[in-house]
Amino acid sequence: MLSLRAVKYSYGANEINYSDWEVDTGSHSLIIGNSGSGKTTLLHLIGGLMKVSEGRLEINGHELKAMKGNELDKFRGKNIGIVFQHPHLVRSLTVKDNLTLAQTLSGFRKDPMKVEETLNKLDISDLQKRKVHQLSQGQAQRVSIARAVISQPKLLLADEPTASLDDENAYRVIKLLREQAESSNATLIVATHDQRVKKEFKNKLTL
Repeated sequence: MLSLRAVKYSYGANEINYSDWEVDTGSHSLIIGNSGSGKTTLLHLIGGLMKVSEGRLEINGHELKAMKGNELDKFRGKNIGIVFQHPHLVRSLTVKDNLTLAQTLSGFRKDPMKVEETLNKLDISDLQKRKVHQLSQGQAQRVSIARAVISQPKLLLADEPTASLDDENAYRVIKLLREQAESSNATLIVATHDQRVKKEFKNKLTL
């Protein structure tokens, strides 16, 4: 699914060098390290939001650096779902409309039944008519996960999903992410500095 080979990312006079890493299709993997170690940067490189400066980063045999503009956008939309640390939701829209928008932006037709099914899986169907500003932090996080999996991506990425949570809710979110990845047959990669969740993953890249 994912292959990193001699990947480097440069910004200004700074450079981050990443170890070679392989992630198998359907596996659940962890990128872990202290704040400032380059976890979020690597997740954004994997998600095609940024491009590597050197080396090869491939998803299912596709080298992201070789893709440009619209081609990369289409590939990301059809293959990658991202749960950001801070929910990237349109505040003026309802929960349901945010998920419908995600379908459209991913290049899929609007599918109200799929929206309903995804909301039910995450136990938030009762929130579908609420605006984003009416949600609690935990509710917004669930909506973010729903938005990321609505189009059944092959790769699900999550950036610091447990950073501000207590122990019980941290494990609950990890369990939720794993369940949603499994139900979508997606590969899951979580980036975090949270040492509490380390034992939940066998394949780990430590930065």
